[in-house]
Amino acid sequence: TDATSHQVSIGYSIAKAGLEQLTRINAHELGKYKVRVNALKLGSIPSGAMDKWGEEKEKIDAMFKLFEPIHAIGRNGSFNDVSEMVKFIAQNNKSGWITGAIIDLNGGWSLHGAGSTGGWPT
Repeated sequence: TDATSHQVSIGYSIAKAGLEQLTRINAHELGKYKVRVNALKLGSIPSGAMDKWGEEKEKIDAMFKLFEPIHAIGRNGSFNDVSEMVKFIAQNNKSGWITGAIIDLNGGWSLHGAGSTGGWPT
């Protein structure tokens, strides 16, 4: 997710920004060894991970339903969306010149970054 696009804790935002900078620094430092470093900024992807938070499944499903229209393409992401991008990035013959990239793989979620709520339902 975008470090500036949501009304969340300052710690979360700082951590996200730090990960982006860490990606860039590592790409710069490791490039001389032909190591590429990239990061994905994901939108909402129902994965079951939130089931462990103790919320009822119906509430979690309702939350993800609210997220769908926030994405410019009108749907949440899937494991396949992520795996296809990871596969592309890992294939040196197709993406060998990509390094230090922060890839918005979020169906257009980050397009809401300038708004006061970042697209989050209020």
